Amino acid sequence: MGNWVALVAGRLFFNAEELESMASAARFDVLSCALMLVAAVPAALVVLRISNAQEARRPAAPVSPFESPAV
Repeated sequence: MGNWVALVAGRLFFNAEELESMASAARFDVLSCALMLVAAVPAALVVLRISNAQEARRPAAPVSPFESPAV
């Protein structure tokens, strides 16, 4: 969603003809990239937390191939 908003707003800025408008578009682009990088950190933490929770619930592998897993 944020990517689409940045794309649409960036396109509006990039249709500029004057130097100041182009500089404004470049600043907006840098700011939107920085905000997306900042948002990636909590997203990665959520994925790691979910993965750890799933690993904690997974049963351990049997010690020998002849043992049946505990149910």
